[in-house]
Amino acid sequence: MEDKIAKEIQRLKDDIFRRKKDIYDIEKLINKDIDKEFRVDLMELSEMEFESYIQEWFSKKYPKLEFDLKFITSHRKILGKPIVLIKRFILKLIEIYLNKIFKKQTHVNQQPLVLFQNSRQNKEIISQMLERFADSNKSLAIMIIKLKKTDI
Repeated sequence: MEDKIAKEIQRLKDDIFRRKKDIYDIEKLINKDIDKEFRVDLMELSEMEFESYIQEWFSKKYPKLEFDLKFITSHRKILGKPIVLIKRFILKLIEIYLNKIFKKQTHVNQQPLVLFQNSRQNKEIISQMLERFADSNKSLAIMIIKLKKTDI
């Protein structure tokens, strides 16, 4: 029975991710963002699903900035080439600078997700510790009962 439930849950998750991919393809087709997206409960995802979800999310949100320097042209005969060269050089410097800023910002944005992932792991560790504590609490209660019986 549990196996059937697990298979059904996995099938539903696969269906949701497939639909989400279809929406992303539609966004690319119409060159527009779609307002709504499927909300995913991150606590319900497995470790591998969580990693792929975060990787996909960041790759969509923070693409690397690259300027197309070929569009910079000039109609001036004498001054045109130096002006274009200077503009391309300045744009390349701006691109390098902005990509460094984006990289730092992406790192800052990833920190809450890392904390969330660690909290998921810590939740599992704490639940295991609570189970062990409950087991030792039961053992302690049994020992106390035995001691009380031997004293009487």
